[in-house]
Amino acid sequence: ELAQFCAQTMVRATSFLTPEMAHDVIETPSFFWSTRILDLLCAVLIFLLTANHAFVIYTHQQRLPGYAREQSSGEISRSRTSISLQQNKEKQAAHRWAKISNALTLCFMTCSWATIMMLLLNIWSAFPVTYSCDIIVYVLCTVFHLTKSIFYAMLITRLQLAFGTSAYGYSKCEITALFSFVIAYGVLILVGTPFVIYGKWIVDDDKGFNWCHVHINENGGVWIPIGVLLWIILDVIISTLLLYMFLKPLRSLLRTIDT
Repeated sequence: ELAQFCAQTMVRATSFLTPEMAHDVIETPSFFWSTRILDLLCAVLIFLLTANHAFVIYTHQQRLPGYAREQSSGEISRSRTSISLQQNKEKQAAHRWAKISNALTLCFMTCSWATIMMLLLNIWSAFPVTYSCDIIVYVLCTVFHLTKSIFYAMLITRLQLAFGTSAYGYSKCEITALFSFVIAYGVLILVGTPFVIYGKWIVDDDKGFNWCHVHINENGGVWIPIGVLLWIILDVIISTLLLYMFLKPLRSLLRTIDT
């Protein structure tokens, strides 16, 4: 009886993940055109934000070329400034983390734009049905998960920028462990994605659209629901952990101020 119950549970879990029930919603004209318009607006907005952010970073770096060279070469002498060598070292570290944060932010915004563009081209039927739908959904989901991994790495660098040089900063070992977790998460999700999903064309000649739809593999048995559940659990863990690590120094600081 226990084996029969487990088998029924696996079948229900697999059926729950099957997205065919959403086709009647997807193929309605109101949903289709509203999605097209929203994707177009999001693509334009993210492109403008990315271009503006890149311009701001470039102009900021142009304003401080001498400072950056001095900080990297260590040419500031103790006789010409009241800043100690330790403070100078902390500024150099903060400058490096700022550059890493800027690079990750641009990568995140670029990958976000690429994800929206894939959705935009797909919903506007830009891909002919002769293309492999599997490859389209693999690229789409890969860019999406890569965007999330970069976002988590960006939050870790912001953690260092906010608290790294203060008494509430985290150790190098803790920051390295966070980056290792994010890298392991990204590799696991990217490698496992082709085994969990596949693409299926939705073609309607009467309404004039062909759309490559992401489907979850129904033939993977219990491992497919486990993989999806693992992905959700890892997301919750890293999100909750980073939120806690941001709030912990702030609470400590507030307690110090109150006392």
